[in-house]
Amino acid sequence: MIDLNIINNKFSIILKEIANNNIFMDHICENYSLRDKYTPMRMSQIFSAFEFVYKRNYGINYSRSEYYINIKKEVLESIGLLKSLKKRNRKEIKSLDSISNYLKHYDDSYATKVFTTISENENLIKSFLINKKVISNDLKDISDRLGLLRNRIQHGNMDYYYDEIIFDIKILEVIYYIILLKSVGIKNIHIKKAIKKLFQ
Repeated sequence: MIDLNIINNKFSIILKEIANNNIFMDHICENYSLRDKYTPMRMSQIFSAFEFVYKRNYGINYSRSEYYINIKKEVLESIGLLKSLKKRNRKEIKSLDSISNYLKHYDDSYATKVFTTISENENLIKSFLINKKVISNDLKDISDRLGLLRNRIQHGNMDYYYDEIIFDIKILEVIYYIILLKSVGIKNIHIKKAIKKLFQ
């Protein structure tokens, strides 16, 4: 649990965010004794928690180039023109709408999102890694493994329960709390203390 003196005057902001359902909490353990138990259900919830906080704070296409974003916009506009160039039947319009909707919400891969946030918060992540058994120093490897694991869990593939994966899941939890605490205005020095308190 994070001490109140760490989050200082941001406690009321956090309570307001919780009341407005702006903070994902399904992955939080019911009691302290369950903190280090990572069941498939809890891991799935941690993946969802990260995706939720990422989308709220980074949006869509955060790490995409301006060139990519402009091309995507042109493609979506072209699909709109295709609907109006000639009379379309209901099935054609539905297909064009489906393609358009897919492109609008098409985002970076899960691994890319993780890598982006790890890279941007590397110093805070390293504060968690002190005195920890580091399986891989390559942040890209951690991101790729998490992307792969997330896809496996979604498809019911559960043959992954080993130390390296649990370490990666904890990294993802740390990232979640870093983004969350940053979003309510807590300074890095206090975030480091909060992470230490949560995962010591």
